Order: sequence, then structure tokens, then C-alpha cells
Amino acid sequence: MKSTSIKKIYFIVGVGRSGTTLLQNMLNNHPDIAFIPEINYTRRFLFNNHLSKIHTKGKEEFISYLKNDKWISRLDDGIISKLNFDQISRSSFAIDIYDQILSFSCELAKKPIAGDKDPRSLELVSKINRIIPNIHWIHIIRDPRDVLLSKMKADWSKDKAILKHIFATRIQLYLALKWKQLLPKTFTELYYEDLITDPENTLKTLCSSINIEYNPKMLNYEESAKKLIAKDEYSWKEEVFSPIMQSNQSKWKKGLNDWQVVLVENLVEPAFDDYNYEKSSHNLNIFQRLKLLWLKSIFTISSKLFIWFRSK
Repeated sequence: MKSTSIKKIYFIVGVGRSGTTLLQNMLNNHPDIAFIPEINYTRRFLFNNHLSKIHTKGKEEFISYLKNDKWISRLDDGIISKLNFDQISRSSFAIDIYDQILSFSCELAKKPIAGDKDPRSLELVSKINRIIPNIHWIHIIRDPRDVLLSKMKADWSKDKAILKHIFATRIQLYLALKWKQLLPKTFTELYYEDLITDPENTLKTLCSSINIEYNPKMLNYEESAKKLIAKDEYSWKEEVFSPIMQSNQSKWKKGLNDWQVVLVENLVEPAFDDYNYEKSSHNLNIFQRLKLLWLKSIFTISSKLFIWFRSK
């Protein structure tokens, strides 16, 4: 990324439905950090020339594209209108536009540090780091059984296969462990359960880890949510408009059936081997054991291939 007034970017990642939105709104309420809405920019544009191709058709058509894009249209109109194309290099077009989006967001908010959030960019940490070196990654972790239950209810994910959700959680947690080892100074982790049961001390610890001063304003995040969350997200992000629900954990005990719990506990190994969530006990019949053994072999091979591809 070119030289900019932004010295650091805080980027929140995590398995979907792990509390990334809550954390985003808390950090956005810090007097020094300006988050943009979730526009999935890094994942959609940094590694292709899609935006530069549209720009060759003319500035007006490019601006029209941005304003009509489902995600980018979430940005403040003032940011899009400020974009300057005069000195943008075609070879780094998408990076330069991203730089401007973050810079103008900070300018409008009168804050020095930029913030972004895209849960699935957890899969691309290594690739993004090569071209944007001033990111400090913040990974939030949640019990994968509660993650599955939440995905089974959210509008955007409730119609997808359960095994697909479980596989995504598995590979994303394995990748997180990899990034944590490779980037010990710029990859910070915290638990969702800690954030909702003891938000003040959890945020104080986080702030210390990412080298900013704790500010109690972060606990009053509801107003921040109105600026960052799009109306079409309200149905599955409504909790961030209300005070913290400390009871929003372990709901899987009543919401998942025994087989669903068995699948998560046996197919999302890193959550229980490395992130210290406790397994429950179940008695499986011979057919369930065979099915589970078959699924584990498929998941093991598939996840190794996926992680290898994402780590290139």
C-alpha cells in the first residue's frame, strides 16, 4: 500500500457468527478508530483486475458501479465522491482505491486509525499481508456449536448444508492457528464468550495487545451499529442494537440435536484441541461410528488441500 496518513489498520476476522460485528462496533466507538461498513473489499477485489477494467469504461460508469454495488454502496456517499483517480496506478488500482476508502473514512470520522471487517478474509491473511503490510489482525473465536446453531437461524446461512458450515469452521480455525504462529506480533485473538461476560476487562486486554489505550466509550456501541450495519442485515444482527446479552452462549445444548453436536465436536478438532472448548459425551452406535469415520477422512483430506491452496 502506498504511503498514507494511516499508519495502522485493525482488521477483524473470524468464523461467521462469532461476534465479529459486535467487536467491530465496539472498536469503532473508540475515539481513535474509524471502521468502514462490511463491504468484503479485500476478498472481492484485491486479487483480480475487476475494478480497473470497469474504470477503463470511464469515471462516471465506475462511480455508478460503486454506488450500485450491494456492498460498496454501504459506504458514506462522501467517501465515494472523494475518490481521486488522477495518480492511481493501473497495476495497483484496487489497492489504491482501498487505501483511499480507508483514508477518507478516517478523515470524515476525524480519527487516525482505520478499521475493516470481513470474517472470511481469515482465509486470505497471508495473501493480504503481502500487499498491505500495516494490518493488525484481530481474530474472535466462539464455540463452534453455538456458531452452527446461529448459522442455522440466520437468513443468509440457514438454507445451507450443516456439513458445509462445519467444514468452513474447521478450515478457518486451522488457518487461524497457522497465522497466529506466523504472525505472533500482528495476529491477536480473543474469545466471544469472554467479550460478552466480561466486556470491560476483555477489551482492556485487547487494547493492550494491539497497542491502543482502552476507552470506556467502546462499551456504548449501539449508536455505532446504526452507522455500520446495513438495513438488510438487521434481521440477523439485531443483537448489536441492544445491551450485551451475557446469556448468549451454550445455547447449542438445547438448540442442536445429539448428532449435530457429535459432528461439530469430532470434525472441528482445533476448537477442542487448541482453543480449549470442552466436548460433551455421547454413546454412538456402530453405524454412527462408521459414518463419522468416513466423514473425518473426507474432511481431513479436503481441509488439507484447501489450507494448502489458501496458504500459497
